[in-house]
Amino acid sequence: GTIVHLLSVQSSDPELATDPMATASVMLGQPTPNPDFSGNGHFSVDPSVPPAATAGALANDVYSSANPVTTKHPVAMTVKLVLFGASPIALPLNGAHLAFTTEIAGLAQGQIQGSIKNSDIQSRLIPSIATALTEDVQSNPQSRAQLLQLFDTGGCVNPNGVPAQAGDGKIDPCEVAKNQVIQQLLAPDVQIYDANGNYAPNPANTTKDSLSVGFGFTAVAATF
Repeated sequence: GTIVHLLSVQSSDPELATDPMATASVMLGQPTPNPDFSGNGHFSVDPSVPPAATAGALANDVYSSANPVTTKHPVAMTVKLVLFGASPIALPLNGAHLAFTTEIAGLAQGQIQGSIKNSDIQSRLIPSIATALTEDVQSNPQSRAQLLQLFDTGGCVNPNGVPAQAGDGKIDPCEVAKNQVIQQLLAPDVQIYDANGNYAPNPANTTKDSLSVGFGFTAVAATF
């Protein structure tokens, strides 16, 4: 219940099997202590994050939103995950694609794909990782030594101009950014924008500017 994602499906087919003009929206929910995943649970939408509305077709119990490569209306979506440490990290996805199978009781399982701009990785994701890692080493003694050895190395300057200090018990954004594992993990691998910053996926990936990501999920019926 620390992280809640909600999906709403609209279809003219009450059995959620076939509809060439179905729509589906992904929303972040409010944290919910002791969530009920029995199929009868109730959740609340987080109003601070706009819903991501998609359009697509339902065919043979499978929904797939518009192709993100050819669409003229790319979908922006925010998802939250625990990647490092214990604090959720918000990932801003661009050109998001949503696919899932359906059951009469609601969604069954699906996938979310998209890309994260390298500029968002540097300005948003890496600082969030640094914060999560620092919280983890300060609250979890078992992880402290290993994480500090990997990241608390100093020798760099943060975006705000403040130098990172080695061995100070704090993991700074620049210490995360210069870590070789992080660099390999978060390196751009696709080109999603043209030279003017317009959404224009390039299959040749001539100038890589984004990181491609994908997530699988399962879901149960709920009200919200």
